[in-house]
Amino acid sequence: MKKYFLSICFNIFFSSAFAFASVEGMMSNLQSAILNVLAPAICVGGIIFAGFKLAMGDESAKRMLFWSCIGTVISFTAPSILLFLQTRVAS
Repeated sequence: MKKYFLSICFNIFFSSAFAFASVEGMMSNLQSAILNVLAPAICVGGIIFAGFKLAMGDESAKRMLFWSCIGTVISFTAPSILLFLQTRVAS
């Protein structure tokens, strides 16, 4: 019974959404999910982790904190960089 319930839920919620979605729309949604949710979360987690290592007195923590900050700057400016490149290539 549980197997059929999961199958029905999957068919109702997921297959109808993917059946009418275009490839461009799916890629745009994936890009926005990565750039707006996943990348900042990883960057903030890296900075927090490096801060804990720095508080514990680890030798490599300063280097890790530096590179985490560089990655954060790149991650937060990535949507603007992509928009700039997309407008230059499209025109």
